[in-house]
Amino acid sequence: MDGIVELSHLWIGNLKPFMSKEYLQELFTGMGFPLLDVVVITNRVLGEPLYGFLQFKTVKDAQTILYEYDNKPIPGVKPVTKFFLNVCGSVVEDRRPYFGIWMGNLRSEIKECDIEELFVEKQLNLKRFYLVKNNCGISKCYGFAEFDNQQDKQQAISVIKGYIGFGRDGMPLVIRNAAGAMQQVSSQPNITFFTLRLRNVLGRTKEQDLDDFFSKRFASYVGAKLPRSEHNTPKELAFIRFKDKSDLNAAYQMLKETPRFGNKNGLKLKIVDNTPMELQTNKLTLKSQEKGIQILIKELKKVLAEEEVEEKGSDKE
Repeated sequence: MDGIVELSHLWIGNLKPFMSKEYLQELFTGMGFPLLDVVVITNRVLGEPLYGFLQFKTVKDAQTILYEYDNKPIPGVKPVTKFFLNVCGSVVEDRRPYFGIWMGNLRSEIKECDIEELFVEKQLNLKRFYLVKNNCGISKCYGFAEFDNQQDKQQAISVIKGYIGFGRDGMPLVIRNAAGAMQQVSSQPNITFFTLRLRNVLGRTKEQDLDDFFSKRFASYVGAKLPRSEHNTPKELAFIRFKDKSDLNAAYQMLKETPRFGNKNGLKLKIVDNTPMELQTNKLTLKSQEKGIQILIKELKKVLAEEEVEEKGSDKE
């Protein structure tokens, strides 16, 4: 229909330092699929690209790119670098079978190439590995290994499970099934989460401390929020989010038996299913995921623009 643009978004990950917004626009235009819009999320410390969101003219264009180019070499890039694409929202569907595992308790210095070398050393077939990082480019100590088929996945689990070489504090890696878990990297709105509320949290506790603790123990851990007062002082309160209710219950029981992060008044726990909470972006109360994607892009642009203004201001000083 004239004048109506179908909302068609893909997530693109593992961007290289030179892969700017302009680069991505030129790349896809040269491939015959011009983009309507691009948002690139950068490392807050180095300013280098981390991942991005792509908006195509039609759903068909987005699906063609996803099915035909995902995990294929990017034209003109040396050494060979492959596309890492995923759906973002419900507009574009990915009906391909997914064979993956969640790998946790990784040491902070472990990189994607280390995992790839490990699989080569163990003679295992790996399609690709995605290391989850924060917005400063620092590893969250877990990632997702993806395989071409179920046989390769099961063989990897049997060989890698219990491997100590890359584990933190001399402990083995934590390996869990992650069927469809790669959707977690796509920043989709309107997903149901399960929340654990902590009261009497020690004032010096940081969100990174909570990330380190929960991410290596629970595959469906999403993130943590430590609210602060208008005077920027800790409220001694924390919200811990999970995608699976089983992990929520396990975390509750674990902290009940062995309290962590509590102050002298003692840690208090409460399960609050689906409690609204802000994590990396503002809460989106939307009528549909299609509308949510459009607003998410605008929110990300706003954040990037504010950061650019702050950086210019600091340069002048």
